[in-house]
Amino acid sequence: MRVFVLEQLEPAPKLTAEPNFRPAIEFDGFEGEATTPGYSDKPDFNEFLRDAGFDPEEIEIVGTPRTSRWQKYDGDWLTSYRFNFRKRNRDIDLVALLAEAKKAKPIVTKGGQDKALVICPADLQVGKTGSRGNTSDLIARVYRSFTRIEAMAKQGRYERIYILDLGDIIESVSNKASLNQLESNDLSPMQQVDLASSLMFNLIKRLVKYAPITYGSVASNHCQTE
Repeated sequence: MRVFVLEQLEPAPKLTAEPNFRPAIEFDGFEGEATTPGYSDKPDFNEFLRDAGFDPEEIEIVGTPRTSRWQKYDGDWLTSYRFNFRKRNRDIDLVALLAEAKKAKPIVTKGGQDKALVICPADLQVGKTGSRGNTSDLIARVYRSFTRIEAMAKQGRYERIYILDLGDIIESVSNKASLNQLESNDLSPMQQVDLASSLMFNLIKRLVKYAPITYGSVASNHCQTE
């Protein structure tokens, strides 16, 4: 009779199939998204961008990178990273930008339905830090919201889109009577304005493909100076 001792045997590791993706970089001249190949150790994102032809000194990563993991046949784990980046301190020629904007042709919608999509961003308070994180965390949340909004615009076949800023898009430094607000911000007032305008421009750029856009805003205590 044969006796088999099983106590010291360990189960074979579970294999996870490689995700269906391709390493790539998309860049529109101002902002982009990168997907890296699989790495066994955390990579140097600057080196990855440099190999792709970008100067890391001119590029900054925004938000928190997302990851995908899978296990190889030999048991080793690989991790791919997807992250957003943008051009740092980009120079904008407003005269040329306005001249180019005048060339834009009206969008003719195909829906034929008398309906509009109304988007009301409010209280972004760009530059504020607190229980929900810092500016990088805010950007990640805002971009996730923009992705959902774009999906609605694409499916809805709207005649017009209204983006109405309801106030407090930046945190500023003047809505409190103490210096606590200055100490808790991670952006200067002008950096707040720059980022807030960039976020709204990103939203407009995403949605203008689907319908003409009207943008409006209101005054608010966070946006005032004293």
